[in-house]
Amino acid sequence: MQEYTPQDSLVYLNRSVSSQLEVVADLIYEGEEIDTLPENLQNAVSLLDSLRNEIRNEAEHHGAARAAHYSNGVPTSTRFDDAPTTDPDGETYLPEVHTDVHPSGNVRVFSIPTNKDLLNNLSF
Repeated sequence: MQEYTPQDSLVYLNRSVSSQLEVVADLIYEGEEIDTLPENLQNAVSLLDSLRNEIRNEAEHHGAARAAHYSNGVPTSTRFDDAPTTDPDGETYLPEVHTDVHPSGNVRVFSIPTNKDLLNNLSF
């Protein structure tokens, strides 16, 4: 395991956690206008946005917002080429997956639930 600094942790939180908070907020309102959601979901999205902004503001304040590498030389993100995929129009392409790398060098790929998965696990 690679050693890393507290600032590296802030870089990771800014990149990874902030992105995940944004995805969760997007999953909640799925392109709907936020003011058309029930009040509890409006509040949840607002809270997620506030958390993301707090992390980003702290990262910017400490100069950790745009780092491409951690202090130990580990890159902050990596790219994988996935298996060839054919879209509904019959066009085949090689999708790219970009993911954040933990300062220890571990790659953590988070699965984003489909709307069906999300709705099956939430109760309103």
